[in-house]
Amino acid sequence: GQGRGRAFMRSIRQTADEIVDAARRLLRERDQEWQDAVHFSLVVVTVGSALIIVILIGGALIAGRDFRARERESWLRAALGAISMRLRGDPTITHLGDDVTRALARLLDAPVGALYVGGGGGGGGAHTDVYARVGGYALDASSTPDVRAGDGLLGQAARDRRPIRVRDVPARYLSVASGVGRTDPLEIVVAPAVVDDVVQGVIELGFFRKV
Repeated sequence: GQGRGRAFMRSIRQTADEIVDAARRLLRERDQEWQDAVHFSLVVVTVGSALIIVILIGGALIAGRDFRARERESWLRAALGAISMRLRGDPTITHLGDDVTRALARLLDAPVGALYVGGGGGGGGAHTDVYARVGGYALDASSTPDVRAGDGLLGQAARDRRPIRVRDVPARYLSVASGVGRTDPLEIVVAPAVVDDVVQGVIELGFFRKV
């Protein structure tokens, strides 16, 4: 009787141990599933957040680019309108050159500027390689009135048919004159005007700031 009682108790303990082991395994599996679910949720949230940030940044960049493009277009329309006002009537080439140079200098916040045209100053003669100054804004009296293609910055821009930006401005080049003295600009931009593959003129603008 006692032997059967002991065997019965061992059977009960073995069954209980198996139940506990099964419960532990189930708990570990549930815990692993929960951790996997948490990890997956973190991945989904992280990837989703990253995508939202990318979309927001892309939208902001596109919006900023569109805004700058609209601003640039608006500025160009205003600039063309201001210059068109200068072209009304029947002014002389010198008067017209001064007006256009003044308008460009003010629009671009340039304290000094000069306008040169080819063909002996635009008087109707054949086009030559000499560019005569027909307009100036706050120019020093010693500035060069005529430039030949290839000579100096202006002549080089005319020959190369491309704008030139100069940061190390030569002394007394395109100096700004005022009632209290004379000073040199910090930067200069020289840009040719090309029409029908011919350089018709060149504009020089000097700045007291980085362009």
